Amino acid sequence: MPEQNAHPLRVFLSYASEDIDKASRLCQRLTEEGMDVWWDRQKLLPGQDWKFEIAEAIDKSDAILVCLSEESVRKEGYAQKEIRDALEKAEEKPEGAIFLIPVRWDNCKIPRKLADIQYVDIFERDGYEKLLKALDARAKNLGLSFVGRKAFQPPKPDTAYEVRNLVKNMLRDEDGLQESLLYLRDKEPDGYGWLHRQIHSELQTIMGNQNRLVNERARSGDILSILGDPRFRADAWYLPDDNLLGFVEIPAGTFLLGEDAPQKQGGNGQHSLFLPEFYIGRYPVTVAQYRSFLADIHAQTELIPSEPRVQNHPVTSVSWHEALQYCAWLTEKLFQWTGTPAKIAHCLKELSWVVTLPSEVEWEKAARGIADQRAFPWGSTVDSNQANYTALALGHSTSVGCFETGKSPYGIYDLAGNVCEWTRSIWGPNVEKPQFTYPYQDDAREDVRASNQMLRVCRGGSCYSPAEHIRCSHREADFPYARREHIGFRLAITLLSSS
Repeated sequence: MPEQNAHPLRVFLSYASEDIDKASRLCQRLTEEGMDVWWDRQKLLPGQDWKFEIAEAIDKSDAILVCLSEESVRKEGYAQKEIRDALEKAEEKPEGAIFLIPVRWDNCKIPRKLADIQYVDIFERDGYEKLLKALDARAKNLGLSFVGRKAFQPPKPDTAYEVRNLVKNMLRDEDGLQESLLYLRDKEPDGYGWLHRQIHSELQTIMGNQNRLVNERARSGDILSILGDPRFRADAWYLPDDNLLGFVEIPAGTFLLGEDAPQKQGGNGQHSLFLPEFYIGRYPVTVAQYRSFLADIHAQTELIPSEPRVQNHPVTSVSWHEALQYCAWLTEKLFQWTGTPAKIAHCLKELSWVVTLPSEVEWEKAARGIADQRAFPWGSTVDSNQANYTALALGHSTSVGCFETGKSPYGIYDLAGNVCEWTRSIWGPNVEKPQFTYPYQDDAREDVRASNQMLRVCRGGSCYSPAEHIRCSHREADFPYARREHIGFRLAITLLSSS
């Protein structure tokens, strides 16, 4: 057992000058936890030999935080020397000891010399807590404690009221929203903490509560987007934060496809169809997800609107070809990324599946399930509480997942209304009369290389659609080069036909 020491954990903070404001806040938070933080702006005195003092501080530190951002990793200078000195010091420590911790301010690339050390993303909602756990483990290993660390105090009796009042103010109007945001920034300037977490939770509860007014539910989703929607991972291209990054496994099996009235537009007479296993996205692709793609490929395209409150809305005005480009990009990212869930990695690497658009029958199975002949993802009766279509009179898209009770039997959201969705299936050259009708056959209708004159099937209806057009079986079509404000897309992971 290490001997108990009186001094607090000594932490050295290495950062680039461009990140001084962030470093200042981190220094303050760690100091409040009871640590002795060496930060040059506080520790260096006029007249001191700063090179000597920094080297001395590194030598005496119990832990070193190397703070990284897109600016700092590109910058040459003394920060790089600090990293080299820190690495030399780290090599003196026992194997497995927590000593040097890379801390990312944003989704920057880790320098090669730090690539073997597990980093922490401080910008994630639980990033600070993870950092504290690591430092706590280091302190215990040395027989230290966070001297002066404040014991946990349960929320005061009026804290729950504070959360409710803030949310109520946010929902009231734009002035109330801005007042509440200023209050939050003052209380928790980094955007983390108990208050933010409680507000996130409250907003998500309102979004899914069909007893609340639809305008409140829609506005709750927009406010969640402004605060940073915790349902999505900033470090994973804003894919959903769950065990499979938002992909839902649809098991192999037979289901009822189509409509029981064959005369319906699209020739979609009902029949049984067997489909092998595939995966489909829990939500449509969001604005934030598509923007991460545009930024990564350095595209000049700018999505409209650029307002922050629509980051968690479905992306629209994306052509069929552009949607497939996104799919190919994400396939490559997930193939290479070490953080890809094992199931998804197996599909991509071992089975040669790809991220793509769903076929229309994969889409419909995800919407309908296999248990019954339901007309809508939630059942057989249309309900304005369960989808964003014309009955709501919103006239615009809503944040994905706003309609909790409108999800399909597989737990898939927004398959009815909100935005219409591209599939990879071919309709034919004539919008009035489909070339490919039902019964569905394994023919050329899934050829992704077909001519631009062949329309592609769209599914699900949109916020501009009547109830008839948000049925599971309803088929629409558009040209693959078209960009429409009501058409978005959803991802699938499946094996593409070789035809």
